[in-house]
This record gives sequence, structure tokens and C-alpha cells, in this order.
Amino acid sequence: QQLAKLGEIYERSGSQDPSQIKAFIYSLITSQFDVPEHFIREDIQNSAAAAPNPMTGRIDVYLNLNERLIRVEDNGIGMSQDVMENVYFNLFRSLNEALRHAEGKFGIGAISNFGLGHEYVMVDSKPVNGEEGGLAIVDPFLQREDSFQPTRRLEAGTTVEIKLSPDSDIDFDR
Repeated sequence: QQLAKLGEIYERSGSQDPSQIKAFIYSLITSQFDVPEHFIREDIQNSAAAAPNPMTGRIDVYLNLNERLIRVEDNGIGMSQDVMENVYFNLFRSLNEALRHAEGKFGIGAISNFGLGHEYVMVDSKPVNGEEGGLAIVDPFLQREDSFQPTRRLEAGTTVEIKLSPDSDIDFDR
């Protein structure tokens, strides 16, 4: 309910100012999690929901604290460019809305990566159904190129990589 209320306030404001958008995202994240570092749960949850078979699904989480690099990779169903553009990168949109078994239905997963102080967030996805996947990089000002780069993935699935900025207050030792 709190997320929906924040979303309504943001939508009414009509703000396009990147600093206000970043402040809104940060408030979303900090209201959603007791500890900001728990944002990674959303990436893991997205990966788990994308596994066509839980017995063969794979989720790898890499943390390099020296380089301030976080990566979550899976071998799930992947996302087409259309899904990335119209669902994944849109706040409060979710493919899970119609799925009874899915945990997350609020469309907050992807956005949780963007409010914690990053140099970049890279999303690379290759769909299992043969549609064209792609790679998108979001900069610290929440801007990304209009077109997708070709995917670097050899197998179906998704990789989310977050490079935290030196001034980010994320601390995985907490």
C-alpha cells in the first residue's frame, strides 16, 4: 500500500527532473527495505520468477566489494527488447500480475537498482523464445540510449550488473 501511495504522489507531480526522480526512487527503496542492501532480493526474485523449471533454473550472484560491482545472472526465459522497454524499465509494471504463483506483482524489481548511487546499471537479456534480446546501460542520471545494443549472452536468461559509485552508502558488511 505504501508503494502505491508513493506512486500516486509521484505520478501527480509529473516531475521529469532527474534529481527529483532519483530522490523518489531512493524513498521507494528505503521504504520497501529495512536495510538498503536488501534491494538485491528484487533481482534474485526476478530471476527465480523467470526460471521455466525450478529444478534446472540457475541464479548466480557475484559481489566484488573492492570494485563495488554486483551482478545477478540467471538462465531463465530472458526478456525481449519489447518487454525490457515496456515492462522491466517501467515503474509499477509487472509480467507477474496475471500469474498466481509469482511472488512479485508490483513492478518494483528493476527500479530498485537505480536509487542507491550507481555509475551504471547494465541489463543484458536473451529470450528463450528466439525474439531479439538486448543490452541496455543506464547512467547515474537515469538516462539510457534509445536503442538496445546486441546481447552479449550466449544462452537464454538475464544478467543485471550494477557498478556502485564511490559515494554510494551501500555496505554489504552490515
